[in-house]
Amino acid sequence: MIESIQKEEYLKKLRRIEYFMQNDPSKLTLDEVEFYLNKHKINKSKINKFTSYHQTNEDYEKRLFKTGISMKSYYYFKYLVTNYCTSRYTLKFKNNKNMNKDYQIAEKLEISERHWSNIKSEIMELNLLRVINFEKEKYYKVNPCYVGKEKKLTPHTYDAFRDELIKNKALDICQIIYWDKFMKEEYLKDYEQIVPKN
Repeated sequence: MIESIQKEEYLKKLRRIEYFMQNDPSKLTLDEVEFYLNKHKINKSKINKFTSYHQTNEDYEKRLFKTGISMKSYYYFKYLVTNYCTSRYTLKFKNNKNMNKDYQIAEKLEISERHWSNIKSEIMELNLLRVINFEKEKYYKVNPCYVGKEKKLTPHTYDAFRDELIKNKALDICQIIYWDKFMKEEYLKDYEQIVPKN
C-alpha cells in the first residue's frame, strides 16, 4: 500500500515536471530541472557533437574562414587551443597556472606583445576568445563551439558564450533551461527564457 502511494506520488511529480519542461520551465525549480535531466540521462555539462581530442569543430572552422579571418590569427589561435586550452575552456600553462597576462601569451607564441595585441583583437571580435574577470582574477576563455576537445562546461564559460552555444546548437534545450536557472540562482544572471518547441 505504502509503495503504491509512493509510486503514485513519483509518477505525479514526473508528469508535472515533464509538462512544465515542455510548456513553461519557469514554473520549475533548479532541483526539478536536474531531476528531469537525470531521468532522461542528459549530462548538463556535455557539449554536443564534439569528440575528437586535439581538433577543432570543422563546421565552425569553415564558417570562420567565411568571416575572412587572417591566416596569422587563425594559426596562432589554433596553436593556443591545441596546447593551452584546459578542460574548462580556460587558457592555462602546462603546470595548470592561469595564463592571464598578454606578455605570457606572447612569449608562448614567440611573438611580440604588440603582435599578440593585434591577433587578440581579431579573435575576440570573432567571438573565439573572451576575457572575463572573476574574484579579482582575469581569465581567457575559449569559445566552446570552436574547440573540438571534449570538455566540461562551467558557469563562466556558459555566461561568456551562451548566445554562441545556442546559435550553434551545442547544447540541448533542457541543458539551456538548467544553466539559465543555475545562473539565476547562483549568480543572479537573467537571460531571455527559452521554451522547448513541441
